[in-house]
Amino acid sequence: SGAEGLTLSSTDITIASGDLLFGTSAKGVNLGVTSNTDANTLEDYEEGNWTPAPVQGTVTLYQNQWYVKVGQLVTCYMYLYNWSENSSSNQVQISGLPFAFESAHESYFSVACTGTPSIPNVDQTLGPYGRIGQAGNNTIGLEIGYSASQSVVFQYAHLGSGNGHITATFSYVTAS
Repeated sequence: SGAEGLTLSSTDITIASGDLLFGTSAKGVNLGVTSNTDANTLEDYEEGNWTPAPVQGTVTLYQNQWYVKVGQLVTCYMYLYNWSENSSSNQVQISGLPFAFESAHESYFSVACTGTPSIPNVDQTLGPYGRIGQAGNNTIGLEIGYSASQSVVFQYAHLGSGNGHITATFSYVTAS
């Protein structure tokens, strides 16, 4: 038994109220079952909002664009619509990820596209889907699928007069 509100038993530590705080020299909570290494230490937790932005033009954001970071894994939500750029054949790219991705951990995720998009039929169509790691450390590139073994990009022109709604919840590994 320790300070008020703290109960230690053979299987659990229970904190009745308040926060569990560590001194300035502590690294975090070690979750190692078989070894006490830095790789098993949870040293970071953060919640916040981020601002996704198209590389070309402007967009309207629906409600909060949130993220939760636990260690090196960050989970984000985005919902974008009312695109000002909707005629270019350039790939839709969304910048502003809250943390740079770890280059050895490229990430793909599904994207919901509603409204009035004009997505072409492609051989082996997968998606639309997002790809973190193709367009830069803090940028998502949108793709549609593969045709003749080549990636087919999701173009601004596919947004259907700007009315395409792009939404996704996705996770990726950060560089820090």
